[in-house]
Amino acid sequence: MPLCSCYDLVMIFASQILLFCCYIWCSVICLLDLYL
Repeated sequence: MPLCSCYDLVMIFASQILLFCCYIWCSVICLLDLYL
């Protein structure tokens, strides 16, 4: 299960703001995962 996968959160929290935050958070996680 990839660290930057947040589809579960998207399904649970069907909110535009939370979707955006989740996208940003997962993007940061992915970047950190690439550089660490």
